[in-house]
Parts: sequence; C-alpha cells; structure tokens
Amino acid sequence: MIKVAIVGAGRMGQEIAKAIEQDKSFALTGIVDAPGAERIGKVINGAVITDDIYIGSKGADIIIDFSGAAGTASHIKDYAILKLPLIVGSTGLSEKDEKALIELSKQTAVLVDANMSIGVNIMLKLAETASRAVGKDFDIEILEAHHRHKKDAPSGTALSLARAASRGEELVINGRSGERTEGVLGIQVLRGGDCAGEHTVFYFGEAERLEITHRAANRAIFAKGGLRAAKWLIGKPAGLYKMRDVLGIS
Repeated sequence: MIKVAIVGAGRMGQEIAKAIEQDKSFALTGIVDAPGAERIGKVINGAVITDDIYIGSKGADIIIDFSGAAGTASHIKDYAILKLPLIVGSTGLSEKDEKALIELSKQTAVLVDANMSIGVNIMLKLAETASRAVGKDFDIEILEAHHRHKKDAPSGTALSLARAASRGEELVINGRSGERTEGVLGIQVLRGGDCAGEHTVFYFGEAERLEITHRAANRAIFAKGGLRAAKWLIGKPAGLYKMRDVLGIS
C-alpha cells in the first residue's frame, strides 16, 4: 500500500483524496492546506487538514502537490528537507520555482506536469508528430477553455501543447487583429462556467484542416492520472520526470 500526503485541499486535492478512497492500493496519511485556510481542521477521507507540512506528510511514501503555484513555491524548501518522492500538478509556476524543482530533483524523484490526464499526454505526442509532418505548409493555432475560477491563462496544458506543436514560432496570446502574420502560433483562451478543461490544436492548410482535441468531463481524470504517476514514481532514482515518462511515450 502506498501512503500519500496531499498538499492542497482545494478542488483537485479533494478529487485525489476521493480517488485514494476508491483505490485500495493507496492510503491517505494527511492533507496540507495554506495557513489560515477555512478548511484547516476539517476531515477528508479520515485525514485532518493541517497547515503543517511536516505533520501532514508524516508516515507518507510520496507527496502529491496540487496546491497551485504559490502553494508549491512555499513548500519547495520543505520538500528538500523531507526528500520524499514528489508529484507536482500545479500550473503557473515561475521560472525561479521551476529551477528550484530541478535542483530538488537531484536529491529525490520529482514529477512535474501541468496535466496528469492520460489523454492529454497522448495528445502532446500527436501534436509533435503532426507538426513535424505538416511542416511550414500549415498554420497552427490553439484554443483552450476552463472554468471561471482558473487562475492562470493560458493554461499550463495549452503552453505545453504550444511547445509540442511549435516549429519555432512566436506565441501570440489572446491578441490578434488584421491578417495573420508569418512565424506566429496563436493561443486563444476561454473562461466560464464549470468547464473542467478543453484543448484543441488546429492545423490550417489549403483546402484541409486537422484538429486534435481533448475534452475533460471532470477533474477525476487528473486525480486518477496522478495516482498512476505515484505508483510509477515510487522507487525511481532521483531525477526530473514528466507524465509522458509514466506512459512510456517520451
């Protein structure tokens, strides 16, 4: 049985706790939230939410962090002390925090990915393949949609798709007027309702168009992907990993 500590008691943290409850190969040891959060002291799946990372991670084999960019940043030094395998699903991380996680990965196994969905990670591979195949004869655009409460825009997944699809273009985000110019890749962002996440990469050619689309019906798919990653990461040597390593499609 893999003992998991969750950092971040928001929507995704609660989804992971629910997924752990349904999967008997896991046990929840603790949940950590930000100091002063209203959820402190509440119980989820038998675990009391605390603001102390050391209490929340006591007895854990691995930490899963979906606390958001600020939450992850606040705990990187703690993770360096704990030296537990770590999965980070927070998006919008700063360059400084990304570098800190790279340094941390020299001490322990760290998996950082903007999207834990199996389908999205397959989509990333498809986008790479399609961009190589179409060459410069097709224009590439990305459209993404999420719920009204999502803090970062464009999403981390949209940026990952842009990196996968790019042939060296400049990114244009939510800003275009007049004719399309050469050497750009546009990302358009939609926010509203309770949309769990939709992403489409468009390849516009002459007289034909290719679309690669992924739609998330709910957040449970990200939680299940996170647990699949946890099973894979346990026992791995120190290093920086992605979800595509878990799926064997690097």
